[in-house]
Amino acid sequence: LKCIAFSPPGCTLSLEGAKESENFTTTYILDDDFIGRFSISSMNNLRDDVLDVFARIKVPKREVMTLANSKDLGVDDVATTISKYLHKPGEVPRSKFYEEMERYLAVKKEKQQEDIQLFP
Repeated sequence: LKCIAFSPPGCTLSLEGAKESENFTTTYILDDDFIGRFSISSMNNLRDDVLDVFARIKVPKREVMTLANSKDLGVDDVATTISKYLHKPGEVPRSKFYEEMERYLAVKKEKQQEDIQLFP
């Protein structure tokens, strides 16, 4: 048996399954394709980072989306824009959303110990 996989999604096997299949599986990932590098862990990190940014936004979300769709924002403007639109980490005012996010992170931390370890 020989398996050739082209840009398979990352973390689709358990650690045991990955070890059992490594002798007959060859994987190819094209250039910067992120799907082959994407894992449950990286998806969880991305979700948590997005939630963190949502909690830190100082202005209405629609204003941020308008800015995100603007082609006028230059690389030099990024630092100024971040300070204008986002609270610094640790300086986020208490809100219902922020409290819900804290509760979510606490539950996630508890459940993380119960999760099945996937590879990588």
